[in-house]
Amino acid sequence: MPRFPALRVGVLAELARQLRFEPPAAARRHLARAEDLARQFIDDAEQAAPGFPEEWIVYRITGLREMGVTSEPDRGPSAEPALVVREAVISDLPALIDRLSAAAELTPAEHAGPRWLSVQALCERWGVSRKTLERYRRRGLVSRRVLMGGGRQRVLFNLSIVESFEQRFQLELDASRRFTRLSDADRRRIIARAARYRRRLGWSMHRCAQRIGPMFGRSVECVRMVLRAADAHAHTPIFDDPPVLDRSQAARLESLSRRGGRIAPVAAALRKRRQTAHRAVNVVRAERLRRLDLSGPASPLFSDPQAPSRFLAAVPARDGLGAPGPTSAAEIIALARSMDPEPAAHERARAAAYWYLLDRVRRHLGVLDRNHPAASHIDEIETLLRWASRLKAELVRSQLPLLVRTIESQAARPCESLTPPIMREVLAIGIDALIDAADRFDPFRGGRLAAPAGVAVTRAVSMILRDLPLAHAVRARRNDAAADAHLALRSIEDWTTRVHPWQRELDLTRAAREAVESLDPAQQSVIRARFGLDAGPPLTIAQAADFLALSPARVRALQRAALRILLGTRPESAR
Repeated sequence: MPRFPALRVGVLAELARQLRFEPPAAARRHLARAEDLARQFIDDAEQAAPGFPEEWIVYRITGLREMGVTSEPDRGPSAEPALVVREAVISDLPALIDRLSAAAELTPAEHAGPRWLSVQALCERWGVSRKTLERYRRRGLVSRRVLMGGGRQRVLFNLSIVESFEQRFQLELDASRRFTRLSDADRRRIIARAARYRRRLGWSMHRCAQRIGPMFGRSVECVRMVLRAADAHAHTPIFDDPPVLDRSQAARLESLSRRGGRIAPVAAALRKRRQTAHRAVNVVRAERLRRLDLSGPASPLFSDPQAPSRFLAAVPARDGLGAPGPTSAAEIIALARSMDPEPAAHERARAAAYWYLLDRVRRHLGVLDRNHPAASHIDEIETLLRWASRLKAELVRSQLPLLVRTIESQAARPCESLTPPIMREVLAIGIDALIDAADRFDPFRGGRLAAPAGVAVTRAVSMILRDLPLAHAVRARRNDAAADAHLALRSIEDWTTRVHPWQRELDLTRAAREAVESLDPAQQSVIRARFGLDAGPPLTIAQAADFLALSPARVRALQRAALRILLGTRPESAR
């Protein structure tokens, strides 16, 4: 069975996820409505509206007004409904219809007769290749997948949709039908003309292609391909343009930028404009964000215009965040025994804000431009992720008393009676179990975090202790000064810096946080605001600029200088 095309629009991807287990009858209703929507897009192609509200798209496909399916973040209580770009919906709608038709379990008997055209029949009707037909799918040409048995599927096109597409795109279809491959003579003329433009006018390859393409009735990219191929096999290339940045170079630039390094010298060494280098950095950042697993509980209230004030304005969601975690067994035990129980309302507020932040990130990623992602948009996503990590760390911290009680219950003795190596290992594994449990806690279904946390910690601790002879796990003497000193050593990694995998790239290390005091006051204030080191949520560059009464450019410059100091970044070469 061929793979489904990827869905890039967040609201359609989330809708496909929610509808994937729909019964065939319901899937058929959704399929018919989605095809009607596709036909409307084709018939009303001249519509000037730049986009559509997400709720309208969901309603047109499902007939339901409350699905909790969104992708554009709310911008405040008075925000307008989130819009999805028209072209993006049109491009992704065929992929959604593929999924709906597969879920509908369509049969060949239902699609017999002249109303349905196969891929081969449509290619012959239009005189185009399969590759060209695939490009037309991105213009809104939808098809169905029909089950043929044995795991096989057949792609069929509805004749009425085909005819609508023909009426709307007749000129393009005629041009595709007349398309012929470049002759060798034309290739030679294109190369000769480009060489003349380059020699006399000094034009770049792209500028030459823009000039030559219309002369031969070809696209700019077609001419560029001809010129690149000619240069690749020529002893003396026509164009001495620098090569395109490869993935490793882009990743190296992104790493340098993340550590506060200067991009301009490296871009110059690579013979690239600074803007090109920064765009490559943003593309790498965006790709890394898209690979994150952000799945989790959701609430219908997430799409409410009042959601930001409902979930993020609560005191537990904004205050008391960002404190470092104890890094020795003795400190963890002492902290756990001194903590008061977390009020249920505080716990639910933090967990609800945590999941709302991740939902906003998912919706942000759904509309993030793939080729030219905006730095400000990426910065907002990364800041939301930092905030989410702060909230999750506090949820883990609130369960430390449960962890210590569970260890003592499983060991049938106080924690101080265990040997330092065993105590460190049990605590480290127990904290890992708490981190996992926090992602299984659904505050919208009632209950407390202690339920999944207790199950996870009990399982983890019991697996460690049951495999150890008691004599190896228990200290020989209760009042052992050497063992007490060992417990007090910094030997456990700070869990607040590892509750999420993205913290490796987006957050400061423990050592960097401790070195913030060594910065000058201006740098220190920027780092504290950007990374939420003053018990509040992290701020974006724009928010930090407003808070500190600085320009965004000044905030960026101070942050880069501070990161170079905190992370020991050295000047990088282009190689």
